[in-house]
Amino acid sequence: MTSKLLTLFLASSVLFLSACEITITGIDAPPPVSNATYRTNYEATIDGVKTFIICDDETTTLTYEFDYSGNLASWTSYLRGTTTNSVRSKASFTLADAGVNRLDSGRIRVEQPIGRNSSPLSVDLSPQSIVVVPNEPTVVGGARLFLEASGYTQNEELSSSPIPVVDNCF
Repeated sequence: MTSKLLTLFLASSVLFLSACEITITGIDAPPPVSNATYRTNYEATIDGVKTFIICDDETTTLTYEFDYSGNLASWTSYLRGTTTNSVRSKASFTLADAGVNRLDSGRIRVEQPIGRNSSPLSVDLSPQSIVVVPNEPTVVGGARLFLEASGYTQNEELSSSPIPVVDNCF
């Protein structure tokens, strides 16, 4: 009789434990992001190459897309200056937010406004070093786009090269 009770207890324990959901937080890895691209509503020719830019003296719409495998509850994107390492334009998102679109299975598009003078610059300009050239776009720095996903301890860089930050866009 005791062995039957023990067997019944073990079977019910296994059944009970199999119904439990285990959540792991703080995975020590970058989020499962791939095929990231970005564009902005401003372009400039820099060193003979037409490229998307962040216009520091105008509000810029930064649009980025990425594939994500797994569940993505929320994430934060931000710009990091290429030499100053300062973080600016930090914004948090969920799939239900305005400006966020789920394109197809795992593909996400985000439109993030970058306000005037809110991008991190790659150079620290002092007032003496500013040369005003009317109507001439000037690269004043660079920024990299990063994504941090909830539940992950490492961040993913979404831009393969620095995004130029330009003054005097128009």
